[in-house]
Amino acid sequence: MDSFELGDRSKALVPLAEAAAIMCFEVGMTGPYSLHNIDTMADTIAQLCTLYVASSADETMKAFQKDDLHGGRFIDGAKRMVFDDGRPALEHLVVTRTELRAALVVVQRLRDGS
Repeated sequence: MDSFELGDRSKALVPLAEAAAIMCFEVGMTGPYSLHNIDTMADTIAQLCTLYVASSADETMKAFQKDDLHGGRFIDGAKRMVFDDGRPALEHLVVTRTELRAALVVVQRLRDGS
């Protein structure tokens, strides 16, 4: 897991719950979106993007590799990722706007069959 300063990067970040709602909209779902829909889309985003935990306390971000998230599941509309193996829950998950845009393109291509 890598760690770095937030600084100006925070402007380029999207909370995972918001990113998942954007994904719901972009795939054609009509709102309001259920917590389950948001959790499902967050899982899709986690497969396509690097997730970060942002800490405003010390102004750092920690990147998670796919293996770090293995066995986790999103709950509460992607506000938390919990693990059944006893690892602590993850909160304040974010994704970069750049990676979210790329994920939206991938999902749209899959949806269009191209």
